[in-house]
Amino acid sequence: MTARAGSTSIAFLIQGFDAPSTRVRILNLLPYFRDAGFSTVVEVYPNSLRGWIGVWPRVRGAEILVIQKRLPGLLEAKFLRWRMKRLVFDFDDSVWLRNRKGDAKPSEKLKRRFAHLLKRIDLAVCGNPILERRALVTCPGLRTIVVPSGVPSPDAVMPKRENSPLRVGWVGTAINLPYLLGIERQLAAAHARVPFELVVICSEPPSFAEFRAVRFVEWSEKTEYEEIAQFDVGIMPLADNEHSRGKCAYKALQYMRCGVPVIASDVGINREWIEQRGAGLVVKEDGWCDAIASVLSDTVRREQFGAGGVAAIRDGFRVEDAARKYVEAFASLRGTR
Repeated sequence: MTARAGSTSIAFLIQGFDAPSTRVRILNLLPYFRDAGFSTVVEVYPNSLRGWIGVWPRVRGAEILVIQKRLPGLLEAKFLRWRMKRLVFDFDDSVWLRNRKGDAKPSEKLKRRFAHLLKRIDLAVCGNPILERRALVTCPGLRTIVVPSGVPSPDAVMPKRENSPLRVGWVGTAINLPYLLGIERQLAAAHARVPFELVVICSEPPSFAEFRAVRFVEWSEKTEYEEIAQFDVGIMPLADNEHSRGKCAYKALQYMRCGVPVIASDVGINREWIEQRGAGLVVKEDGWCDAIASVLSDTVRREQFGAGGVAAIRDGFRVEDAARKYVEAFASLRGTR
């Protein structure tokens, strides 16, 4: 991991301790940062002047301030640039769009905030190359790195699956359930060709109109990967829009970590990180039925996709890989400005 040689203090202003991207991109990495010799402070980004009065004394002495996914107002961005030695922005979504209940729409206000912030930071940590390109178009010359959202290192031996019926799985937050509901007819058509049980891991069950071959599992951080490891196929449907194109394929990476073949919408980074790495298939809007039926019908193909996914994760998508890239970036910021 390296770094050491004199402790550097880092403050993180996060979305929230319960936010999935905070857990994956910041909280899971803290032990690695500390092992590398960095001292850390984590606070929720304040939403008011009163909030800032409480948070500021705890972060103002940090040598590096990392803003996670939140877009400060113009005055906040100017103040932070003035008072902090080094500023870093970490984002894994199309943050310049207003996203409410999964319905992301353009926002001139957020677009301006995004541009203002990028002009004032020392480094942008981008969740995928598509987000990195957007950052560089917005602010040419900006220093950037790509750090995928890391998953735990794959187990040495993948579990043997002997499911009857076969299991097709989906894991995600409730805000993304509409993407799953949107392929209900194709799930039913695939089920008519090759019977399977759809396992949905979420905070709330899906409300399909007619499809009934569903088992709901309430999400738990403790059992999430145990459940995923029992999937025969993992699916990740998305809408083809600007918001989805900025997503970082975290569901797919979780499936791949468990040796589960992936079928995902052909949107954003999915083709590069899934299909081109031999971990599964990407499909257009009308391709779900054929893809699910064909992969479920071919045991050898599922094993090949599963092995391809595990190899891809070991090649740079683990938690320790994300931490190493971050540590190297932090170390390189020492002495700048």
